[in-house]
Amino acid sequence: MLICARKASVVKHLHHRLIAGERLGELLQEKTMKALLARLVKDEQGTETLEWGLVCGLIVVGAIAAITLIGPKVTKMWNDLNAKVP
Repeated sequence: MLICARKASVVKHLHHRLIAGERLGELLQEKTMKALLARLVKDEQGTETLEWGLVCGLIVVGAIAAITLIGPKVTKMWNDLNAKVP
């Protein structure tokens, strides 16, 4: 009976150490992620590329809007021209 109690005590001790190790790993991972996010927020490299990407996106949106507005008029013009040509 003494051996079973000793084994149970060892298992319980190892279980507590395992849980403590998992928590420590989680805390380290959380600190690492926080440090990475802080570094990314401070890093200004690539912001110019992002700005040019936004400018290009606005140009594309403007072109789509212009084509949508002008498209029916151009189509009507070509249809009228096609009807006049024998």
